[in-house]
Amino acid sequence: MRSALAGLSIALAPFSSNAETSIIPVDAARAGLRAALAEGRPDHAWHLAQGLIRALPGDYAGHAGLAQAELQLARPAAARMAARAAHASARNPVQRYEAALLLAQAHEATGGMGAPVLAQYWSRRAYALAPEGVYRQAAAGEVQRIRRDSRLSLRLDLTVAPSDNVNNGTRASVIDFFGLPMQISPQSRALSGWIGQAALAGRWRLAQGAASATHLRFAAVHREVRLSASALASLEQWRRDQAALGATVVPQTDYDFSALEFGLTHRGQWGKVTGDLGVTVGHNWFAGADLTDYLRFDLSAERPVAARTALFGGVALERQWRHDSALRDADQITLQGGVMHRLSSGDRLRLTLGARDVSARSVDVAHRALSARFGWEKAAPVAGIRLSAGLNAERRRHAASLLAPAGRRDLRLAADLSLTFERMDVMGFAPSLDLSATRTRSNQPVHDGRDLGLTLGFRSVF
Repeated sequence: MRSALAGLSIALAPFSSNAETSIIPVDAARAGLRAALAEGRPDHAWHLAQGLIRALPGDYAGHAGLAQAELQLARPAAARMAARAAHASARNPVQRYEAALLLAQAHEATGGMGAPVLAQYWSRRAYALAPEGVYRQAAAGEVQRIRRDSRLSLRLDLTVAPSDNVNNGTRASVIDFFGLPMQISPQSRALSGWIGQAALAGRWRLAQGAASATHLRFAAVHREVRLSASALASLEQWRRDQAALGATVVPQTDYDFSALEFGLTHRGQWGKVTGDLGVTVGHNWFAGADLTDYLRFDLSAERPVAARTALFGGVALERQWRHDSALRDADQITLQGGVMHRLSSGDRLRLTLGARDVSARSVDVAHRALSARFGWEKAAPVAGIRLSAGLNAERRRHAASLLAPAGRRDLRLAADLSLTFERMDVMGFAPSLDLSATRTRSNQPVHDGRDLGLTLGFRSVF
């Protein structure tokens, strides 16, 4: 052991039949390894690293230097093995941080569809292991760079929320039907419970030019709904009451929803205008049964008009085919436009105005709507909490129906506040809390509503 620590034997010309061997002190070998890597001499660094590893199999500097040399020699598989050995031999926070970044670089260099995901994972591990703020900033920069350069980009959102209206039911228990009171069944009233949702979205870059890019998009969403004990009890009591009257009813207890869609998007820039053109096909399910197929075309554009101000607008055309009833098939056109402004403090303001026209044979589906939203996003966190908020208003008009001979008129007002607790992040993912309040007023009392929402989830802080 003493002789190993005193020095190590390195063949300076290993591919020569009369190679020369030198004895180099360990500290000198480590210094020479660092210098060779900095000077772009990976062959020399490789031999120094191998000598260190032979003399000291658990030497972090040897394994880390070997991983860097393999990367410079364009041998990513060998670099990945060396980086794993460096990670296993790391003994302090800085070494563990460096080894995680080496694994990220090795996975990125390997290539393939899964490489960017693994590279981002190890960069986020480095972020979590960083001993100081400057190291964290460097690791966060690596995540952003990999995401920007990668052909594959993924985003996963997980949320859970308690709700007193998981079924979008009415708050009324009795409505007036041509002067006669009509009882609303518990199944059509607001039911309480919990909503959990997982959403995965991604895109694959098909082509990119100096001022354009084309991506294949995909998204999958699954929402699990669990009714509360009180909601289940009210439905069961309703079933029993109907059975006592000689009627058989099967209460609806499954409100799960799933959706899957694929799309193609092309982004281009023409002078100061940036535009996006997209097409999307999708399918969704409700309570395990097929619900809707849809096809959508989108066109949007954005143009700066001042140093901190930009205008935007867009149009979307959508065709929906319903599996539950052909009467609910719909054609929808949506127009949106507005202005974005960044204050001198860095805070962002956004005003969006919209109009929507939905054509369908069902009067419950067909409607016209006007909407407005004002959004605010705080530039810098406040006490480690990132803030954003918004106000929404929408007026909707439906055609005349049996219950509303003059046509149904709805006014929906909503406010939301989003908080992300960045100081509590793990690997760059921080817990988030979204609060919302919605008030709907309608000339049909069955559509009146008041909802308070609270959603817990996680968001990336960079």
